[in-house]
Amino acid sequence: MASHPTQVFSNYNAPWTKFRDISNEKQTFLQCFEKHAADLDLQDTLTCLSIGAGCGESDAFLISQQMPRLLRYIAVEPDRGNVQELVPRILEAMPTEGNAEFYCASIDDAIEHIQGPVDVVLLFEVMYYIADYSALFKRLQRLLTTGSKIIVSMVNEADIFKPVGIQHLKYGSDIANVQVIMRDLYPCLKLKEVSFDNHIDVSKINVSSLKVITASTNVDENDVTAFKSKVKINENGMLEYQIDLDVFTV
Repeated sequence: MASHPTQVFSNYNAPWTKFRDISNEKQTFLQCFEKHAADLDLQDTLTCLSIGAGCGESDAFLISQQMPRLLRYIAVEPDRGNVQELVPRILEAMPTEGNAEFYCASIDDAIEHIQGPVDVVLLFEVMYYIADYSALFKRLQRLLTTGSKIIVSMVNEADIFKPVGIQHLKYGSDIANVQVIMRDLYPCLKLKEVSFDNHIDVSKINVSSLKVITASTNVDENDVTAFKSKVKINENGMLEYQIDLDVFTV
């Protein structure tokens, strides 16, 4: 049985690099940010907290292109390999007068040390690893102020995960649960939703890349074989799926 998805990978950078090599997620994320800049409305952002910042491509793009006034960037990223890429990428993107803080830790270990208020919280493709959505957003409340934004992205297609039968895995449909929690916490919440297409070259799926897709550390060659035989692909041998980007203004 696969491990619980909230278990933090000890070497996440390696499988994540493999995944980036076979998918167009980086490009489609950046295209989405460009296309929906008005929906994101980040021009007045002074402080930004990124949870699960990864290697920082998306964050660096947003900072350099859509956060010209950013004074403080805070990143929480548990993988040291990712942090080695994250730090120089963010420092290059930051405005001259801005400062950056990096926590190489889990959100549980880092969140109490972060001082608010925070204008924007980024949760890009990290919710699969969060066991309790409600607890996370309640803990974030103390960092937010009126008008703060939480931007959440999740894969919208549960069929990606079904072929390998991963237990406990959070699906993209859980984004609805996130919306319910947020509306309960913030009665005046404003929500904008954006969906965009992505794809993966199924022929290049290997153990490392499947670890990212399934959010599980316990993946083997049998899982890879099962995935390739059962997943739905198009005529070009590509697995197509959607990513939902939800912008909550509290």
